Amino acid sequence: MRAGINYLKSRSDVIAKKIGLLGHSEGGLIAPMVADGSSDVAFVVLLAGPSLSGEEILYMQDSFNLAAMGTPQNEIQKSLRINHSLYSLVKKEIDTTKLHQEIRSLLEQTMLADSTTGGKINESVVTATINQLISPWFRFFLTYDPVPPLKKLSCPVLALNGSKDLQVPAEKNLEGMREAFKASGNRNATAKLLPGLNHLFQKAETG
Repeated sequence: MRAGINYLKSRSDVIAKKIGLLGHSEGGLIAPMVADGSSDVAFVVLLAGPSLSGEEILYMQDSFNLAAMGTPQNEIQKSLRINHSLYSLVKKEIDTTKLHQEIRSLLEQTMLADSTTGGKINESVVTATINQLISPWFRFFLTYDPVPPLKKLSCPVLALNGSKDLQVPAEKNLEGMREAFKASGNRNATAKLLPGLNHLFQKAETG
């Protein structure tokens, strides 16, 4: 995003003082970070952006998506417990090699004890999960708090979230944004719920 700002500033057909940032989903996490470190941002638009930590959002994602698929509540709670164990490992273990081993061990134990899959280890799932959890971005995203950069936004801000969004649940995240804008005293900040729209701002029944 900073490179994009610098590029636009170099163009004679662009009014440098009117350059803004628009970020969707994780882009809605990054845009306030960039705006916080730049005096060149005239406005910020956040589409399905978060105000909660990545870990909080991931728990909500898992719960809402499984519920939308008709998963029984006991299975949802089981999934949340497994994820909690995995995220705890990611937050605790600094050594990537050890983390790799610990995640593999936990996943294999879980799969072997799962009667619904015949107690078989799905190597492709294990590998994909490990690669996701040990990535630098995921480890950052898991614990990052979006609120401080939101509080530092002094430029006009428009935050839009869809009521059917199962990826970044709207109510809690908009609530956090409104609190951040109120705390900062930014009177040019608007956080609005758009009824019936999903994470991609499509009209949806379930999300």
